[in-house]
This record gives sequence, structure tokens and C-alpha cells, in this order.
Amino acid sequence: MGRVKGEADLRTPGVQRSIVILAFGAPEKIIQPDGSEELGTVLPFTDVYASLDAIKDVVQRFAIGYTDGVDGDGVGDDNSFITIIAGTSNLDPNDEGFVTDEHGRQWANMVEDLQDWLETHNLNEQIEVTGGSDMELVWSRPSTTIAWVNGYRQVTQERSGRFLYNFGDAAGCPPVGGDPAGGNCEPGGDNVPWEVDWVWTSEQVWYISRGVGNTFPIPQIYNRDPDDNPGISSNAEQWTLLKLDAANNNRTPTLLLLGTLTQRQRCDDLAATGNDECAQAGTDNTSRQGWLEMYNELDVFPETRQNDIPYRTDIREPSAGRDY
Repeated sequence: MGRVKGEADLRTPGVQRSIVILAFGAPEKIIQPDGSEELGTVLPFTDVYASLDAIKDVVQRFAIGYTDGVDGDGVGDDNSFITIIAGTSNLDPNDEGFVTDEHGRQWANMVEDLQDWLETHNLNEQIEVTGGSDMELVWSRPSTTIAWVNGYRQVTQERSGRFLYNFGDAAGCPPVGGDPAGGNCEPGGDNVPWEVDWVWTSEQVWYISRGVGNTFPIPQIYNRDPDDNPGISSNAEQWTLLKLDAANNNRTPTLLLLGTLTQRQRCDDLAATGNDECAQAGTDNTSRQGWLEMYNELDVFPETRQNDIPYRTDIREPSAGRDY
């Protein structure tokens, strides 16, 4: 995958500045024979455990592949730049002790170590590694997620300050036209297989997305325009109102959106197997549609406008056989 991305940047005219999210799934821990804990993740849609060392190896192989691809046998692109986001999530609805401040600290140390590795191998002129988390409001309590974010922040403040990107959602948050004060976000619903007995305040969503200083949101804008209201995405509305609420309450730093995340490639991968869940749910926005919907919604209010949303990215269905 890294080489494919590098070759694509090489073929594209001009200097490319892009992000790639490598999503490694939910935090996990295993108990070693000596009784010590080892932290890692469970890979998405599997029961496969990945240690932090294994995750490091994948990121390193992706970086080497990108360098080989963009180099073009020595006559390549020396100016394009890629940010690799090493991502986990906040999935721990039953408070089983997977999403913790210690996991956040170890994730941050892994990310910082990867950046050091890039610099040692002279790869940092075209590649950087940062952290990320798919922080979905239905997946854990606010206090659980905030503890993980604070753990990550503690380490990065002591080291080189690697950013953290929240590529999660704002499930249950009011859309535009809802509570003008932002209101609470009430995730959950009949399709959630666990009891959701918590709510998030708009301030808490701001905090994990921007409030700790080195965090930025790349929100999920999956919902496409409804046929009866073209140009409107409820996901984009939710993030616009969150930004408006933060501005109205003078929260700093400003809730600056650095990108949008869609899942059209994953939807197409699923559809090829006969699974039309995305089309049925209306969550098959294209990358361009999601970006436009977010940009246009932010433009509605002077307090939320942005000159640009720098990035847009799209999820593909995981494959155990895919080479990095």
C-alpha cells in the first residue's frame, strides 16, 4: 500500500500533500505468563491481536514502500509529503479497561518512536507519523475517552508534540436547527448492541477533538444528501453546530477541521460481495461529496467558516492479505 501511494504521488503533477490513516482497531491488552500486561489492538472486523511492536512494523513498511514508490528509481518526486496517521479507537463500551490513560501514553510513545525512526533513517523530509483515534460517542463514556486522550497528550508534551487526529463521529449531537446552544449529544439507538447510559456534552466533544491543543478533527461525513433535501448532510450539520457552540462559548483553541472522512470505497468493496448496507443506510458519500457538504455547512455561519479544509480521505474495506 505504501508503494502504491508513492507511485500515485509520483504520477500526479505537482507537489502532493496528503494524509493516510492506518486504522489498527480497538485497544486491547493481553496478560503475559509473568502476569504483566501487554497493550496493543484488535484489528478491525477480526479477533486478531496486534502488539504495538507489530503495528510499528506495519507503519515502517508503509513508509519504506512510500519512499520506494515516490523515488521512481532515483528520478522521482523529492517534494511531496505524506502524513501517516497511526490510528486506534475508543471502543470499550463496558469499561473493561482497554481504553485507558496508560494505553494513550503507550500509543503516544509508539508514535514518537516511529517519528524518531523516520529521522534516523533520513525519511522525515517526505514522511511524518502522527497518532489518531476513531473516537465514536457510542463506543465509550466521555470520561474513558478523555482519559486516553490525556494520556496521549502527557507523553507528546514531554517529547516532540506529535498531533492526534480524531477521525470519529458526532453521533447523537444536534444538527443545525436543533438546540442553538449545542446541547448534549445522545448516542445510541435500537441498532447498538449494548446499553448506552451516557451522554456527551458539546464541550467534551470539542475537548477530545481540539481542546488539548495538539488534537484536530477529521470527522466522519458518511451520510449523503437525502433526496428531499439535497446539499444537506446531517453529519456535516452536527460538526458545524459543534464548531458554532465552541465559538459562541469562546473555547480555545478554535475547533478547526483539518479534513473529512468518508467510506465510499468500503461501501463499494462491500457491494461487490452483495452487501448493500451502505446504500440502505445512506452512508455512501463519495470523498468529494463529503468534503463539499462539510465545507458548505461551515460556510453558513460567519463563526464557523474556514478558508479551506485541507484534506479529504476515504476508508476501504480491510483485507488480511493486503501488503503494506
